Amino acid sequence: MNRRQRHGTTRTFPSFLLALCLLSGTVFAQLAVPNDRPPQPKPSAAGANGVPLRLFPGWTFLEVGVRKTAGDTGVAKFSEYRDLPTGFFIRNLALHTELPRGGAYFDLQSRQNSEKDLNVLAGAGVPGQFKVTGTWSRLPHTEATAGRNFYVRSGPGRFTLPGQFQALQGAPVQNLTIERNSVGLGVQVTPNEAWDLRLEYSPERRTGFRPSGNTSGFTVVELPEPVQYRTSSVKASAEVAKPRWVVQASSQSSLFHNEVKALEWSGLLQPGVTGGAGRRALAPDNTAQSFAFSGALDLTQSARIVATVAPGWMRQNEAFLPFTIDPATQSRPGFPSLPAASLQGSKQTLMMNYLLSGKAGKQFAYTARYRSYRLDNETPSLRFSSYVPYDSSPSVFSEASPGSRRNLPYAYTKQNLNLEWMWEPGKTSVARWFYQWEAMDRTYREARRSNEHIGGVGWDWMNRGGWALNALIQHSRRRPEQYDPDYFLASFPAGTSAFALPQLRGLRRADQAARTRNYGTVTLQAPVTETLSASAAYTVDRSFFNESGYGALHDLNDSATGDVSYLLAPSISLFGDYTYERIRYALRSRQRLDASLAVPAYDSAGGDWESNVRDAVHTWGGGLNAGLFRNRLVADLHYGFSEGESLTATKALSRPAAGAFAPQAEDYPSVSNRFQRLAVSAKFALTNSISYRFEYAYERYRAADAALEQALPFSGLTGAGAGDALFLGMALPRYRVHIWSVSLGYVF
Repeated sequence: MNRRQRHGTTRTFPSFLLALCLLSGTVFAQLAVPNDRPPQPKPSAAGANGVPLRLFPGWTFLEVGVRKTAGDTGVAKFSEYRDLPTGFFIRNLALHTELPRGGAYFDLQSRQNSEKDLNVLAGAGVPGQFKVTGTWSRLPHTEATAGRNFYVRSGPGRFTLPGQFQALQGAPVQNLTIERNSVGLGVQVTPNEAWDLRLEYSPERRTGFRPSGNTSGFTVVELPEPVQYRTSSVKASAEVAKPRWVVQASSQSSLFHNEVKALEWSGLLQPGVTGGAGRRALAPDNTAQSFAFSGALDLTQSARIVATVAPGWMRQNEAFLPFTIDPATQSRPGFPSLPAASLQGSKQTLMMNYLLSGKAGKQFAYTARYRSYRLDNETPSLRFSSYVPYDSSPSVFSEASPGSRRNLPYAYTKQNLNLEWMWEPGKTSVARWFYQWEAMDRTYREARRSNEHIGGVGWDWMNRGGWALNALIQHSRRRPEQYDPDYFLASFPAGTSAFALPQLRGLRRADQAARTRNYGTVTLQAPVTETLSASAAYTVDRSFFNESGYGALHDLNDSATGDVSYLLAPSISLFGDYTYERIRYALRSRQRLDASLAVPAYDSAGGDWESNVRDAVHTWGGGLNAGLFRNRLVADLHYGFSEGESLTATKALSRPAAGAFAPQAEDYPSVSNRFQRLAVSAKFALTNSISYRFEYAYERYRAADAALEQALPFSGLTGAGAGDALFLGMALPRYRVHIWSVSLGYVF
């Protein structure tokens, strides 16, 4: 069936193109040489007072067409961030007009008008006095992996598995899609050359579903989480500028509202069995507001200072949900109560940025910048004397497994200092030296404070012949002054379980661990001949975590690029490019097992293992741009191909003791993907006002991932009601698609 449909498409579509060309050739037999300027209007008649009116310039461009596709267009990966419907479509709409008096104008630009990924921009005003703008953006996002939904949606955020395990057969395949609609309205008023006033309002709405993993004890349930978000933002600013100074004040407010408060599921297990139902809170409503005060002042003719201070506030006070949705657990004696009705979450931020720049003589320039960002978390730390970790767990705790917990209000302060000195010995080269310092002070994190020092040099050179060389090297060292791997114990006022293992002592988190980093990049641009030019670049990045016994050990990145262009004729050019990226990093960890009443703990070097990951990506591209018949025919040809592969080699660092809990270390299966695209476009101008566009594209995408290929929709579930996981299911995002389109553009 698929073969017959594809053959039918390829036969009928060229016939349609031929008929359209013949029809246009009959109507417009006389060809005219096109130009890029819109049609020039004729002067209007004089006004009633005899004063000639201004010209009434204006033009409109409309491009409509027809599209056909063949192949695997239903695969979610193909339409992940775009919409390509078949049949009639409106590609572009542009309009510009000016009123005969006062110089007022109106502009309208719109793309993909008949598709889900729509973009519209409209503006009107009087130059130098005021401007009103409006935007509308619509963007779809289809999850790259399609799956089977076994649950039935019984309400907002509520899903039920009908017939229990009989529903696990024959569930329909569906694509999970989120659509984002945003509108922007803005007003800009400039009463005079010194003042600039602006006001913007932007509401946004996101609707759809996305995959969400949930757990009820040891049972994992993946569901289509509903997305019903509304966000409203308001921005206002005022600026006054004088020859030697500028002052600006602005404010920004944001309001987020989630129409679905929780995700609930039921029917997984037999009636009366604990854990068959569950509930999880979704993103809470919240507000954010910030102010910014900025100013710039010319200290001298060669020195300038800029300062910005921006305080901000964030609030969230969503009501807490009960610990569990399971009525059997709620009815047990000693069921815990919540310590508060809501979180009363509050954060306050303060950003300060100061910049001093200037010149010292004719050959030297300097820049000094200091930035500070502070996040104060004023959220109260609530103590939960007892709690229910899962909907399938009773609220019973013993001395061996204490149940008291409290939330930790994380906070931090980040400071940055940048100093740069530049020397320009001539008009063709610039040398610079720079030093950077970054300090982080954290609350309730492993590294309470860390400092990183960065130093480097750079050189930029270019001659009149077009040769250019840019080089940069830098070295940095980050050191935490204090690293506490047991910081999380502050969340357990009554202590942890007697059987729980402590934190692995040598484990360090990559974002806070001691690190040495070397970075360098060089770019060369070479005009080989008058018609042939080439450029190449190479970047190396080396990070070493030498003080980390476990966790990330090193992160090594390399990339090389090259491109070449050749001018075959004054209006015909060829181009090609290639990029190679290589990433190598190593991780070390230990297989550990907490103790229980029956099994002793296992925490031995015999469980140590190490993984070395190697990622490689190759990207090729090439094409042709041509303008023929005095640019009446413009043709573009492009082919792109990318291929990536990830290999993970894992080895045991020592032999485990006999009978120890330590699995055999094995290499992970490789993960790879390959994408290629061929695009051909030809635009033919029939007259100054009418043009045709013919387009063809071929796309092919393939991915290989053992984790997806071997995933089962319901792993371990049985009709008896005991199970492990229920997933939406996995489908590898592979597709092969042909796309044809023809469009007609008209300027009037």
